[in-house]
Formats: sequence, C-alpha cells, structure tokens
Amino acid sequence: MTLGQYLKSLRGEKSTRQVEIQTGISNSYISLLENDVRKPSARILKKLSDAYEVPYVELLKKAGYDIELERDYLLINLIY
Repeated sequence: MTLGQYLKSLRGEKSTRQVEIQTGISNSYISLLENDVRKPSARILKKLSDAYEVPYVELLKKAGYDIELERDYLLINLIY
C-alpha cells in the first residue's frame, strides 16, 4: 500500500476539510499526496500523523524515508 492509498484510507474516518483545518494543509495538497503525486516533507507528515492520530514513524516509512539513516534521524528529532 502506497502512502497515498494509506492516507485515503485514514481519511475515511475524517473529512478532508477537517484535516485541512487541523493541519493547515490545503485540500489540493492533500489530494496530491493521496494520489502519490508529491512526496511530503517530514514536517507535513508530522502534521498528518497528529491529525490522523497515527504514529509519525509509520508515515515516514510509508513515504520512503529511511529512518535508519542519521540525517533522517536528526530530521525526525527536529520535528518532535
């Protein structure tokens, strides 16, 4: 399952409008993410993890971030 597919499944419980309000991410950008057109930054993934109430690391992995790499580890710690 791609990140986009996963985000779509999560949205089944919340409307896109609710997520937009909670995160400050526009509906159009959420649509790009759900259709796997864009790879979100770690900061966007953090906002989405909070809105959807799912683990941040899970979204990072689905987006293709290698959380084992030191630079990704540092990035994760900057976000938290």
